[in-house]
Amino acid sequence: MAEGKLGKRKVVIEELNKLATRIKELDQKKNKFLERLKEIKDILPKIEEEEKVKMELYERMGLEYKSKLKEIKKEEEEINRQISQIDKEFEDLIKKFLNLFLEGGYPLLDLENPEVTESQVIFQIKEGFRLQKATYKVLLKITWNRKELFINGVKFEEDKWIVDTNDRVEAMKKVSKALDVLESSVRNILNIDKICERIHKSKSWGLALQLLYVKKRPLTPKEIAEQLNWKVNYATAMLTDLMKKKYWPVSLIERSGKGVYQLNGHGYVIMRRYEQLYGITIKGEERNEESSQSVKRKTLLNFMKT
Repeated sequence: MAEGKLGKRKVVIEELNKLATRIKELDQKKNKFLERLKEIKDILPKIEEEEKVKMELYERMGLEYKSKLKEIKKEEEEINRQISQIDKEFEDLIKKFLNLFLEGGYPLLDLENPEVTESQVIFQIKEGFRLQKATYKVLLKITWNRKELFINGVKFEEDKWIVDTNDRVEAMKKVSKALDVLESSVRNILNIDKICERIHKSKSWGLALQLLYVKKRPLTPKEIAEQLNWKVNYATAMLTDLMKKKYWPVSLIERSGKGVYQLNGHGYVIMRRYEQLYGITIKGEERNEESSQSVKRKTLLNFMKT
């Protein structure tokens, strides 16, 4: 029975690693297309002006001029078609990847023989049951918009997990909590539209989250109250609710210092999708990552781009 479960887990892990590799390949391919689209966008006005002058001169000379514009615009259309195809495959792969992780796609830790140092407990991972670095990167990028490979004091490496405590029992508790967070985060992403709808219907939570999203910095309850025309006590209560596990199995915000709050990585991912679905009604600092229009054009689970 145990061997059958281990065999299934091994297959799941192998498939996750393959999916992560394919997702990474698609992301790189799309980035190259996007770079070419930018090049076309940058040179198109100059070419259009040049073509206009050439056509006038060729007409004066009684000659026919074959414009290059059609070829460039045809290339632009083809690139957009290819990007649409990538987006569709990408979305399907992400959903498959996340659902597979929930089937038990995490590595097999050796809990019986951990290495204990002055500040860490290190759990080795058994051969054949290891996630690749690229797999961790895909998982944490999708769920937490994070490049660093750690959650709740647990650092993920291909052959081991490193926990920031020197107590074995505490280390196992942290590992368990990290897995809970990962699983809940994955479920949130798979149901992200429903979560966004819930935020949208709850005006107070929605306004607070929008404000933290557009400000992109920690805010005090007083600052939030002033921006939203609330009383400070009410703002504090809303922020407290947003951190309660009974409302949010994975909190969307964090207390980043004494009396200040900000979106965490998971909250950023959720609110980016919220912007796609409902737009942002609160004004904030100028966003330099991408315009609202380009955000709305993104597909549901295309989270690899920051």
